[in-house]
Amino acid sequence: MITLLETPVPIILFGIITLAVLGLMLLRSGRGVLLWVMIGVAVLVAGGIALERVVVTERERIEAVIEAGAAAVAVNDKEAALRHVDPNNRDTRSLVAGNMGRFKFTGAKITRLEISFKELSSPPRATAKIMVLVSFDSRDGSFPHDNYPVPLTLHLWRKGDTWLIEDHEWKNNPSSR
Repeated sequence: MITLLETPVPIILFGIITLAVLGLMLLRSGRGVLLWVMIGVAVLVAGGIALERVVVTERERIEAVIEAGAAAVAVNDKEAALRHVDPNNRDTRSLVAGNMGRFKFTGAKITRLEISFKELSSPPRATAKIMVLVSFDSRDGSFPHDNYPVPLTLHLWRKGDTWLIEDHEWKNNPSSR
């Protein structure tokens, strides 16, 4: 059920298939009452799409936090990037601040995002496995890199109406070698 509120694809597919079947039935039978049924289905699909746009799920909130963090990194806005990190998370905060001090980022694009929720935890918690392609250059211009893959696992928790990054895992972190 929650899938219907996260993407309009199932609603649109339902509408296309149902309208196609009803359209064929209308052509074969010539019964005008089927036109009213088709209009009803179209209104129902439009309402479902509108509902999907209005309702923001927890998964969509987490996606928005991660996308906003990537956008902040892409424009070198350290303060905006740190807004999404729990103030008590010193490791992640120092990683973000340190790398943004050493490098000038020119892009950050999330290419994979998988979110799982920890059931029955209080406060609510989630884990996001992401792949980010970052483009950057060292501050002195000696180390440019385009689309460097950064696989991360982010642990998030909900504080009030927002999600914060509580911890991170970065396997093969070049600075930890």
